[in-house]
Amino acid sequence: MTNQFMLTPIANEIWGITAEARLMPAFYLPIRCVVIRLDDGGLLIHSPLRFDEDTVREIEALGPVRYIVSPNAFHHLFAKAAIKRWPAASYFASSALKTKRPDLRPEGFLGDETQPLRFAAEVYALPVDGQPKIAEWVFFHRASRTLICTDMVFCILKTRGFLARLYLRLAGAYGLLAQTRLVSLFTSDRSAAARSYEAVLELDFVRVVPAHGEVVVEDGSGPVKPRIRHALRRYFSQAA
Repeated sequence: MTNQFMLTPIANEIWGITAEARLMPAFYLPIRCVVIRLDDGGLLIHSPLRFDEDTVREIEALGPVRYIVSPNAFHHLFAKAAIKRWPAASYFASSALKTKRPDLRPEGFLGDETQPLRFAAEVYALPVDGQPKIAEWVFFHRASRTLICTDMVFCILKTRGFLARLYLRLAGAYGLLAQTRLVSLFTSDRSAAARSYEAVLELDFVRVVPAHGEVVVEDGSGPVKPRIRHALRRYFSQAA
């Protein structure tokens, strides 16, 4: 992980922390963690990164960390460090990490009705079905009408490294809002995924915060929701 930055406001009570992951020489991938301040002043950290001490101080200045979430099979690399840093926080993880990261020992897995999310009244969690190897959950911050996802869509308009650009072009996700072909390859039940994405699109969001790339807001490209539907169009055309 390189080039970590400070907290950046995204919406009311939501901040992003953006870093650049160096996966190999000439392959740099932008990545984002999201911090949400809840009504009681506590914080929810979505997809934690490797925080430096300056960033930790900025986070803690916002309030006590109450929840840490690993929302899919891929965004877990720095969860253990976050759990160690804030041991009083409740940690929740995607079910894909049950066997992949048994060392994390979450308080509960997302979707487990025996361990309901205590922040659900403010931040609604919705599963993406049909992709068990990813098992992503998207989060909707009701007050700011913000949708937070990890790999459902990318919005990488530019990045460093020719290998990164080559990979993203081959994946159909460079320079535009799109879902990578890798996620499509991991989809075992397209009808189930389509139903999940329809449920996501029924949410009343005005912005989308992906883990990779730019925040998606209404601009010259048009309203947000039709653009997300277009990025996911392969599911709807096959489900029709």
